[in-house]
Amino acid sequence: MADSAPVFKKRGAGKNVRKRAATPPMSPSSSSDVDQAVRVKRPKKVGIHALNEQESHIKDVEKRASTFSADRSTTLALNEESTKVQHWNAEGADPSGRKMGPKKAAGNVRVMTLIDFAPDVCKDYKLTGFCGFGDTCKFLHAREDYKQGWQLDREWEIGEANKTADSRDQEKTEEEKLLENIPFKCIICKDDYKKPIMTKCGHYFCEKCAMTRYAREKTKQCANCGADTGGTFSNVGAKKLNDLLEKKRLRQEAKDALKESDS
Repeated sequence: MADSAPVFKKRGAGKNVRKRAATPPMSPSSSSDVDQAVRVKRPKKVGIHALNEQESHIKDVEKRASTFSADRSTTLALNEESTKVQHWNAEGADPSGRKMGPKKAAGNVRVMTLIDFAPDVCKDYKLTGFCGFGDTCKFLHAREDYKQGWQLDREWEIGEANKTADSRDQEKTEEEKLLENIPFKCIICKDDYKKPIMTKCGHYFCEKCAMTRYAREKTKQCANCGADTGGTFSNVGAKKLNDLLEKKRLRQEAKDALKESDS
């Protein structure tokens, strides 16, 4: 027997769905309740209003949006109004009305002036005219006495009055040039030269100071430049030094006497 073709049965839709119950008919009692549930319109209460017409008008204006309108009656002048600049600090801009004279100092600025009447002067150079540090010394190499401004001005005026045309062009003499390179005091004892002697390198010392240093320290080096002296000293140039120092002393005494007479 031949195989038969399979047959599929279509499933019925909504076979197991629960049906809605039928609406029961209206009873006479319920129909009367619906008729009685009609809304009753109540009349408005008639009474005196607390706000008058003016106040109600103000409230209506406040509720509405504010609008702005331009004044179309005015006309614009042709004076570059679009690029006009407002000058906030226009007071005192006129230079003709500006006051002249000293201005008031700022309150947040303090100006101080410090005058040093005791500068750091090299003691060795001031006493002897020689300093072992040379140009590297951090102290001032000065031997003059500091004076006030009016004293310097007066000395300059006196010097200009006494000068002549020849003396202005006159250069320093050889003696003065020589004394500039020689310390005016012994650099060992820091006192005036006593029987000065000269080394081979051309430096001057007191005879006693040089011999004492040579005998005690057993050194043949110069106390000024450190060159080897070989233990030999000469008094040939010492006589010339004595003459130069004597002339310098006389000139200095003459200058001091002139200052005392002027004062």
